[in-house]
Amino acid sequence: MKYICSLLVKPRYLLTAAVVFGAMLTILIIIFPVLYRDSVNYMASVNAVWLGNWKTAFNITFVPFLFITSSFFKLFGLNANQCLSLVSSIFSIGMIFPAYRILHFFLNRRAAALGSVLFFMASPILNYGFAPLTDSGRWFFMLTCLMLIFDYLRSGKKFLLFFLIVLSECFLAFWLPWHLKLDRMWAEQVAQQ
Repeated sequence: MKYICSLLVKPRYLLTAAVVFGAMLTILIIIFPVLYRDSVNYMASVNAVWLGNWKTAFNITFVPFLFITSSFFKLFGLNANQCLSLVSSIFSIGMIFPAYRILHFFLNRRAAALGSVLFFMASPILNYGFAPLTDSGRWFFMLTCLMLIFDYLRSGKKFLLFFLIVLSECFLAFWLPWHLKLDRMWAEQVAQQ
């Protein structure tokens, strides 16, 4: 027992144990599915992408990346729920590593590994990250963006980062009105139904 505890103190083994736990949880989720109210809409989109029904595949409010990657796993004979759960699980397990790099910016390696594993074991990640929902993709890419920002700050090029932030704000100034127009179109679509 003392040997196992000494192994888990090393960051590499701690992160490996978290990945193995995530893989076991993925297998359980695929065998015993968990469904949420939104999952039905996402499963319909995955089936529509698989069948090539592009008019109904991409709802105006959904991000299509998860549905496209999930439909790839239908090649292996999985149903839409299992495909979505598998892709969500991949993103959830992948969140361990950007969280580790972000925490390693502030802490030593062992504390960063423990912090990333504790982040991975948080109840929202375990409840919604492995379910057939789109949350895990957003969480993964948010952490990856933060990781890249911290890595960029570490490189010492802070002026370019400020310029990119201003540029992204200008992009939002043009994108936001278009997005609000899409929201209004979606509301009109719902009202017509």
